[in-house]
Amino acid sequence: MSEGVPPVESEPGAPSHYASGLSCPKCCRVNPPTDEFFASYFASGTAPCCGCCEAFDPWNQALELMNWLPNAWTAFFLLPCRKTHFELPLNPNESSAVDLSAKGIPPDAEILDVHVTTLGPPEGPPLFPALMLLGVKTLHLDPIPRFFGLYGADFGKDSTGKASALLNVTWVDPGPDEISIHHLADASKRFAAGRYAAMVVSANIAVEAALAPAMQQWIRLTCSSEDVGKLFGKDGISYARQIILTKMASKVLGIADMPGRVRNLLDELRDERNGIVHTGAPREKGGPLDKDRAAAFLAAAAFGYQYARYLRNEIGKRAAAERG
Repeated sequence: MSEGVPPVESEPGAPSHYASGLSCPKCCRVNPPTDEFFASYFASGTAPCCGCCEAFDPWNQALELMNWLPNAWTAFFLLPCRKTHFELPLNPNESSAVDLSAKGIPPDAEILDVHVTTLGPPEGPPLFPALMLLGVKTLHLDPIPRFFGLYGADFGKDSTGKASALLNVTWVDPGPDEISIHHLADASKRFAAGRYAAMVVSANIAVEAALAPAMQQWIRLTCSSEDVGKLFGKDGISYARQIILTKMASKVLGIADMPGRVRNLLDELRDERNGIVHTGAPREKGGPLDKDRAAAFLAAAAFGYQYARYLRNEIGKRAAAERG
């Protein structure tokens, strides 16, 4: 997923698949959330745009867009998503079947968002894409159905022109074992829906599930049994302790530390999670859980997940060097 723009279609009408990501503030090129992109950010505080090569701060750009634009537009751009774009005919009082699996979207992929735009008709009253349920009697939006119909509704205006429906589908296919991405996707969907308290637990799990294996790798690589006892005690290593110990791990490995603003927000997110799990409500010590605060938590979860990946990659390099 190194390119952020649609490829040239192989034939007219064929679906286009391209990577989602964070747009460059200078040239607007989409930068997918790759390991290389985030490694550059953690090392220097900026990352180069894959289009204009201008360095920018992904954290500031992410929060600015998330706070400024509608939730549904920005909820998923920090996930390793793909987008599929295709066009369907939309004729007056006729239906067109939509089969997302036939458009090249993997069968196990999770559909996160389907955006529909109507083009035309050039003359006469407009057509509207009405949703039709094909083969089902109940509408479930989670998961989003892969097979449905779009009906060219003119609402009695006697439209005679033909139109097109442009569909832009956002999806992610991390595999069943990528627990963190599935929870990030859940948190992102809740952010998109404006259900901010409901996103807290999933966002917290996404980071915890990624950081624990990384810290375990670091322990096995660098710590003696005596060190483990001193650092973690008889009760093992808690998630709160893991966040703190990333400072020590990065120093021992000679790599960039987790950005302080990300670490602080992850601590606050953990506290909100504890409030929800133990009392049934967020604690809101840092303020009400509004859109701005929820955006900061979601960004921190995505960046925290990426730092865990960065840490594991660097540990893997150290282990390989020591072997040989």
